[in-house]
Amino acid sequence: MTDTHSLKVSAVIKAPRAKVFAAWTTAETLRKWFAPGDRKPDPAILDVRPDGKYRIIMVGLEDSPTAIGEYREVVAGEKLVFTWGWEGDPSQPTLVTVTFKDVKDGTEVVLLHERFATAETCEHHRMGWQAIMDKLPSLFAA
Repeated sequence: MTDTHSLKVSAVIKAPRAKVFAAWTTAETLRKWFAPGDRKPDPAILDVRPDGKYRIIMVGLEDSPTAIGEYREVVAGEKLVFTWGWEGDPSQPTLVTVTFKDVKDGTEVVLLHERFATAETCEHHRMGWQAIMDKLPSLFAA
């Protein structure tokens, strides 16, 4: 497989890095934001450690796709690396790297998603990740 298709989305969140990292790694907080549009995320499994698995159901009115994968690297407050796939999809999993960095106004979150087989799949995921990242700041609104 050729790693020709990848995407990057980023956001600056007005909150301390530890809290933003926790939003990605705590099931209770993940339930509040980690799904695009009107979907409600249900992190059925969230074992955030190297070789730990996750299973997040994105509950919608018509369907409920389930993201599955395994954490490859977890550096508290700094980085998450995990595989990404969909339950029932025979495609090879892709790879997501999320980094967290202190910036003047809070925390910069950069998500890099790599190893897409097609440009179409990559673009579909770009829209999904952007919709998810757009929800993250609302967790920290005053």
